[in-house]
Amino acid sequence: MVLPKLPFRKPKTRGEILAAKAEGKIYGWCVRIPPGRPPKSDQKIGLPAKKKKRPAAAAVEPPAAASSLLSPPLQKKTKKTRLNFRNKDSWEVLKLGVMEYARLEDKVDGMFPIALTTLKDNAPKFILKARQYNVTLGCLTYDQFWQDAPSKHPPLLTGEQVTFLQEAILSQDNSNNPMSRHEVVHMISELSQCFDLLKSKNHFDYLIREKRLTQLKRGGRVTTAQATTTKRSAITKEQQWRWHLLYDTTFAELKKLNELDGTGVTFDEVSEHFVGNIDESCFMANQDGSVKVVASAAKRKTEANRDDCRCSITSLRSGNAAGDQGPFIFLAKGKRNECHHSLRYLDRDPVSFTPGSYVAMSENAYMTDAVWLEVVPKLCIGIRQMPVIKEHPNWWCMFSLDGFGSHVNVNEAHKIFEAYKIMVVKEEGDTSQVNQAYDQLTAKEDKRLLNVCKHRTP
Repeated sequence: MVLPKLPFRKPKTRGEILAAKAEGKIYGWCVRIPPGRPPKSDQKIGLPAKKKKRPAAAAVEPPAAASSLLSPPLQKKTKKTRLNFRNKDSWEVLKLGVMEYARLEDKVDGMFPIALTTLKDNAPKFILKARQYNVTLGCLTYDQFWQDAPSKHPPLLTGEQVTFLQEAILSQDNSNNPMSRHEVVHMISELSQCFDLLKSKNHFDYLIREKRLTQLKRGGRVTTAQATTTKRSAITKEQQWRWHLLYDTTFAELKKLNELDGTGVTFDEVSEHFVGNIDESCFMANQDGSVKVVASAAKRKTEANRDDCRCSITSLRSGNAAGDQGPFIFLAKGKRNECHHSLRYLDRDPVSFTPGSYVAMSENAYMTDAVWLEVVPKLCIGIRQMPVIKEHPNWWCMFSLDGFGSHVNVNEAHKIFEAYKIMVVKEEGDTSQVNQAYDQLTAKEDKRLLNVCKHRTP
């Protein structure tokens, strides 16, 4: 006979251990009480409740005649709070009290909710301020009295120092070297010459709470930063000037070469169709960590086997400034293309793919010199068949590329571009995130659609 497995619940209090011993259960002797405060009552586990004390006998109420002779009930004393004379209303009361004190002196005691000693201390200050502005006590204003008055608790940083702190944080962030919270606290300590880091930290929290750091993201609270490199951050004015000068010079040469060809259309009218960009993008076949699953509550960490496959594919895309899509070229891993579906004949499906689309095989689905030389003829054929470009076969095109090695090293590929009247403009290294049109919009949209396809459930 197989006994059913009973649920085991570990005792957490001394009362539960005693109850387990009384029932003859083994874990009543083998379990230690965990640290921490026990529950308030042991009534839930079957222990006898504590006996309540018997209430005392009710007192006999005295007759009405006798109750009138008793002393009145004691009233609860209320805590007196001090007036803040930085408040304008309280300051007006203080001014009236000082005016009466100056006229009646000691007889004013008790007429205002202000102590006589307070009136004596503030009367010389009011008289001095009235003489300074050449007015009477009654005409003295709140702003005149508190102007240039030292604060009882001055802030750690002045307004100018807060502005300097904010500008320093902005300067560091603009150079892709943002400051951490610890560094900001240390900077506050250096500016104020207060070497108590706790006070500096509290002042930084005060600036955030009072919304003094208006030019910072989230009011100065920390945010997550994306990792980058020093080279990719070196986008300077000189570098941008060189890139724009190269682009303008090439475009001017393009306008010079593309003269009227008898179609009645000038180059300026359709110039956006003859300027484009080419770039590769790698896609991984594995699932990322943001997959949503239904998990067990007993597991502390939920994991899913989604990272076993490390297959990848490279997509080479091209397009022009008018928004027209160039040929799709895919780089798959392998030696031969043995696919029997439509991907094998991309150039024969003009509905789904543009002319010149092609699947090239590579050892690791990676762009090499040999693969680049193989795909360049297909790419040039597809570019010359793009809208508007195909109507002007004698006009030159201009397409930009990043500084990838295969784009520059293969001289035969440059000859093919020249044969199809395509100018190739090379970008400087580590500048594609700024200078390349593909990285600005198309690559982000491709990655977004890829994640949507991964997370889509059947």
